[in-house]
Order: sequence, then structure tokens, then C-alpha cells
Amino acid sequence: MGGKDRDGIDCSRLIFESLKPIFGDFTGEICAEDFTRKCIKIERSDAKIGDFVALKSNNGITNHIGIITTITPEMKIIQASQSDRKVIEGEMDYQNPLFYKNPYIQ
Repeated sequence: MGGKDRDGIDCSRLIFESLKPIFGDFTGEICAEDFTRKCIKIERSDAKIGDFVALKSNNGITNHIGIITTITPEMKIIQASQSDRKVIEGEMDYQNPLFYKNPYIQ
């Protein structure tokens, strides 16, 4: 499972916690890459509130994921900051982001 300790949470734990009513008491391991494997990649123009935005590392593995909270005028996401593991909402400023339909919501 994504990290959750006294220092905060990581991005995959944030996604899991926000979808916990759907997952229930899941106890296995999960990471950002696991979420994107279960999703359909979409174009930015098709992204909606609640969908995922992700970053891949140079080796092609998804290493960060957030949830879209605002589409216009600027896209905003909620994410667990990679540096200080705090949950933040802000403008989506990723370079080369990938967008995924959230299969857990309609």
C-alpha cells in the first residue's frame, strides 16, 4: 500500500483513501502504477473532475498520480506532495502529464 505514517501520505495512499468506500478494507500493496493499469488513458480534452492525472518516470513507470478537481480556467488537482508528503490542491503544472479515466466513479 502507498505510504502512510507520521510524516504524511504518498500519492497512491491519497487515491486509495479517497476511494476507500469502493475498495473497502483492502490490505494489499498498491502504487501509482497499479492505479493507471486499471484505467483507460484519455486525452486532456476528455478529462473530467475525478479523473486521474499521472507522471511517468524515465523508465516508463507511473511514479506520481493526482485527482483532477477543477477543469477550467486552469486545471487543478489534489495530490500528496512528493517532497513533503502533505495533501495539497493546486494548478496542474506537470510536464508531459498523462490523463486516465477514473473507472471507480461514473
